[in-house]
Amino acid sequence: MLHPSCGFFLRGSELLASLIWRSASVGRSQLPNDVSTTEAQSAQRTHRGSEQLRKKKKVYVMISDKMAQALNVQANRELYSSYLYLSMSYYFQSKSMPGFAHWMRAQAGEELVHTMKMLDYVASRGGRARMLAVEAPQADWGSPVQAFQHVWEHERIVTGLIHALVKVAEAEKDGQALDFLQWYVKEQVEEEESSDEVLKMVSAAGDTAALAAAEGKLGARRFKFPRGFEMFPRDLL
Repeated sequence: MLHPSCGFFLRGSELLASLIWRSASVGRSQLPNDVSTTEAQSAQRTHRGSEQLRKKKKVYVMISDKMAQALNVQANRELYSSYLYLSMSYYFQSKSMPGFAHWMRAQAGEELVHTMKMLDYVASRGGRARMLAVEAPQADWGSPVQAFQHVWEHERIVTGLIHALVKVAEAEKDGQALDFLQWYVKEQVEEEESSDEVLKMVSAAGDTAALAAAEGKLGARRFKFPRGFEMFPRDLL
């Protein structure tokens, strides 16, 4: 049974929008009948030059309102994930488990990057990136195992949300969004594998000594905000 606080999902009504932008495909222009052969050849050369330039520099097509809304909703879910893991970090801090707290804090940082990456993409394609309200996450868990079980369940739900987002991109015939979302699809494979591995490690640590060893291993995790997503000046790192 999934944890009660995992019960969020993308509602179809939240993804509906009133207008879908459609971009016109760029093809060869039809030349008037009275254009001379020389002019026609010149026009064709110009067209070929434009095609070569387009291949060198990727041109983004204006994103549809529906696709932008769906991405904004998912960015909100990514931000909730960051809130949730930060809440877990402070839970472990209150239990004097700094290794587990550190791992959760790094996890929260990753989710924050996922949020900004998605919102940046919406803005880069002419859409309106919006910050939506984020509900308060759970604050307490019965044990370390319960907390990491929650992580595992949560990541499985996020995977479902990403796959639902891919379907929206397919329905919108938005090839660029499909390409963009492949990063998240692959990322979720890694997130599920990682959360499963950590859950098994913590679950297997039955006694205090084994739990301390697991905490030490997770406390060795390293995380740095990727270039372009830095949150603090270098001298504060």
